Amino acid sequence: MWPSFSYDERNIGVHPTTSGPVDDVGVEWEFDAGSEVQTSPAVSDGMVYFSSVNRKSGVIYAVSARSGEEEWAFSTAIEDGTFENSVVNPDSMESSPAVAAGTVVVGGGNDERVYEDGELVDRDRHYHVYGLDAETGTERWRYETVGYPHRSDPTIVGNTVYIGCREGFLYAIDLRDGSERWRVRIDDGQMIGATPAVADCTVFVGSHSGGIHALDARTGARTWRYGAGQSVSAPPAVHDGTVYVGLDDGGPLLALSTADGSVKWQADIGGTVQSSPAVYDTKVYIGTYRANGFRAFDSETGEPAWSADIGRTWGSPAIADGVVYIGSLDGHVYAFDAVSGDELWTLGIGDLIKSSPAVVDGTVYIGCDDGRLYALSEA
Repeated sequence: MWPSFSYDERNIGVHPTTSGPVDDVGVEWEFDAGSEVQTSPAVSDGMVYFSSVNRKSGVIYAVSARSGEEEWAFSTAIEDGTFENSVVNPDSMESSPAVAAGTVVVGGGNDERVYEDGELVDRDRHYHVYGLDAETGTERWRYETVGYPHRSDPTIVGNTVYIGCREGFLYAIDLRDGSERWRVRIDDGQMIGATPAVADCTVFVGSHSGGIHALDARTGARTWRYGAGQSVSAPPAVHDGTVYVGLDDGGPLLALSTADGSVKWQADIGGTVQSSPAVYDTKVYIGTYRANGFRAFDSETGEPAWSADIGRTWGSPAIADGVVYIGSLDGHVYAFDAVSGDELWTLGIGDLIKSSPAVVDGTVYIGCDDGRLYALSEA
């Protein structure tokens, strides 16, 4: 299984026991969602869960991991039909689902807008974190957020869901019934667009104020704050006492101490970062939103290890059995040997790829801006 964005609550992007395709790769199946699939799939108990958006609502899908056939779909449409001719905010379903204890958790909803002569004249906002039955798609609970979750994906630890929102709140929600455990507004409401990472009873998250924050996972009390000097949209990854995170505006890749936020090292990556680093063995892997490719660094020193020119990247890498998988905005999925950086294969599937891959039992699952979810495997 691959239960959430970047595999686990630490966001390190590594599956410890599975393997993926290494040669002669093709499309096993594709599922047409009808609109961009920019979110990252979660895989559990033979099902693949992902979210997308159409003109009227966000949609969470469950499809068979083996065949790609739809099992169920849940719509976040506003039930009372307030605006007959409205359009939905496409940012309203950029949150990727996470699965735990038979519940699919995802943030989203609707920002329905009415325009006259090109001018916005009315708006209706309904944003929630949803808890859905993983087998049937039936809604178990919903928790209303102040603003939409934007690109923050839920992180589940035990019976607690952690997720951020555009208005700067970080929430801790009970997985069982959707009740609030705590919420904290960070840095005067600056947007939290990143997926929290959780390790050692501490939540780590960045904000658009330029802060990287550590909070007590039980209470939300701040442990420390690091001022990065520029906005942080990328999710952090936590491994072995270190928080790894990239910055928005061409800043460095940072390695911070989990204990106090002090800088262990920083490495020039030459481009804006939207993705979470993956941490495997002795290396950190990260892509950038500029055309200087994909990079690997020594996790202890920050020294460059290898690089690959794959164009701009938005999603995060996934690693399984020593192979790194990453999608690019050039419409291709790439696989590299994690140690040497040698390219094992590349496959073009069409449009921009902003989705982060999930790797389970020899198959890579990844979304694409052409409106499809793809399953890639060896022929």
